[in-house]
Amino acid sequence: MGRELKEFLINKIAAGPLRFYDFMKYALYHPCWGYYVKDKIKIGKEGDFYTSPHVHSAFGHCIADQLHEMWTICHKPKDFYLVEAGPGTGLLAGDILEYCQKHEDFFTAIKYVLMETSPYMIEIQKNKLEKYAAKCIWIKSLASLNSFTGVVFSNELLDAFPVHKVTKIGNELKEVYINYQDGSFYETPGEISTHDIMVYINELHIELKDGQELEINLEAKEWLTELASKLDKGFVITIDYGYKISELDEPFRFKGTLMSYSNHTSTEDVLGHPGEQDITSHVNFSALKHFGEKVGLQTAGYTSQMRFLINLGIADKMTLGPDVEGVKNSLALKRLTLPDGMGERFKVLVQYKGLEVTKLKGLSGFFDTLKI
Repeated sequence: MGRELKEFLINKIAAGPLRFYDFMKYALYHPCWGYYVKDKIKIGKEGDFYTSPHVHSAFGHCIADQLHEMWTICHKPKDFYLVEAGPGTGLLAGDILEYCQKHEDFFTAIKYVLMETSPYMIEIQKNKLEKYAAKCIWIKSLASLNSFTGVVFSNELLDAFPVHKVTKIGNELKEVYINYQDGSFYETPGEISTHDIMVYINELHIELKDGQELEINLEAKEWLTELASKLDKGFVITIDYGYKISELDEPFRFKGTLMSYSNHTSTEDVLGHPGEQDITSHVNFSALKHFGEKVGLQTAGYTSQMRFLINLGIADKMTLGPDVEGVKNSLALKRLTLPDGMGERFKVLVQYKGLEVTKLKGLSGFFDTLKI
């Protein structure tokens, strides 16, 4: 399949260089040959990368604990929608629903919505969630929902949205395009393709240095706009790896944050094997805050996964001890929370709409301020 997509991209480029945005979109989401569309295991031991739900069920149990509190803050409506965007193999959904059964009234109110476009992944999710079939609804996009009260949440979703890539050359901002020659794809600078890129940069007061590169995630901005139009009252939880604008000057971000993943190996070569590897870009959480507030999503708080999970009592949700299971759980706890693992690399942003929110369990005592 990699060969077909490569030929498709070469033919597209024959008419002129492709924006990096288009290259990434085809590489990940081409309807036949895109990485996320193909019938292939992508997450877990047999896939290309792990996510937090694959490390331990306590991750999902912590999320469920936070969702229960959010239901209470929303005055315990009889219909409470939990919309998981990008539900992967259904593992997180299973862990959340399992934990929610501890609260019968909450479990009764839940309508669990899995937003998924891949028929292959939907089948995997349905098999995984067979015993919760009565609680689950599958949709392809938020457009399928009427306005609702609940929570929209995602874990490692926005990093896979196709991004525009820009660079500063001298005093001029250029967009990065992809060309092809002598058997290889390569980058070439060109004109900014849409005014929305400049709006994004200007509104966030981003100043690039000569030679610096940056990804612009316009789809994340559109995602928040659509989400806010559907959410009548409730919360948005975004968990992903990313940064604040104030961190853009860190040297390791000078050439951007794009990475590819294949067989649990990461590389900065995102052009070499389109359709055969994941391509990701770190999430600009300052942008999510800014554009979210423009469409009515207020900011509850922003913190690290480590602080979020510790606040939600992750250690109490595991059996720790000297036996084999206890040791495995200890290792999982470290992986999810230690700064050099997922604990600091992953961030959590909580937004809300139509409510008065003064405190959330997952953010208690650790309200980090997002400064644009």
